[in-house]
Amino acid sequence: MEPFTDEQSLSELHCKIYKLLGRGRNARVYLVDPGSEVNISAAKVMNNEEFIENEFVVATMIT
Repeated sequence: MEPFTDEQSLSELHCKIYKLLGRGRNARVYLVDPGSEVNISAAKVMNNEEFIENEFVVATMIT
């Protein structure tokens, strides 16, 4: 089975992608509309094989 594209992954979360903000070695950051009461946001999509659990925990603490 092929991995999801960034667009498919964000679509599953009901996010509309406006544009790519940046790209690094292990992730991409998009300007998105999360489709809720939250205003425009940034979404970081990481490569699964490079996923670092601590980074996820910290990200959820600052949002």
